[in-house]
Parts: sequence; C-alpha cells; structure tokens
Amino acid sequence: MTTNAKLTPEDLAVCVLILRRKYPAIDPAKLTATLDAAENQSDAEPIGSTLTSEDMCDRLHCTPPTLRRYEHLGLLSFRRLGRRKLYRSADIAKLLAGG
Repeated sequence: MTTNAKLTPEDLAVCVLILRRKYPAIDPAKLTATLDAAENQSDAEPIGSTLTSEDMCDRLHCTPPTLRRYEHLGLLSFRRLGRRKLYRSADIAKLLAGG
C-alpha cells in the first residue's frame, strides 16, 4: 500500500526513538539521513511500472537501434539496474502523444 502522506518531524523523531530502542546498535544520524532520503524521493514508482528494452521494443513496434535513437534524442529516459535498462511504462504514452 502506497500513500502520499509526508512524515512530520515529530513522526520522524518517534520512528527514530522506536527503532533505537529496538535496535540499539543503529546509528541515529545514519537512520535519520536514510529516512529523510526516502521521504524526499519524489520519483519512486512501483516496480511493476517499469519495462525492459525488449518490452519497450515490443510495445513500440521498433528495433533496439530505434529505441537507442529515441534515448539519444531525449524522447525516452531510462534507469540502469546492473546492465539492464529499465523504462517507465508512462513514457510510452508520452512518446506516442508526441511529447
């Protein structure tokens, strides 16, 4: 379940205290930094909304060189996971809409 609710500083402090009591070896500064980074991550997406290069080629009815050309022209963005390129499924609609 994903929510868009933001943590208040008080909520964050309570989370740190609870985790610190349960796991005394945790560095509170590192934990706070990790929670802040997770809270500020605006482009987090569900894993199911990403496609591989092969999937994108199938959906767009194009070849891998054409897909790379779209990337080079800035029409598609991707993220790397190891050697794999992952594309957002929402980018298909933007590409087909012309923007």
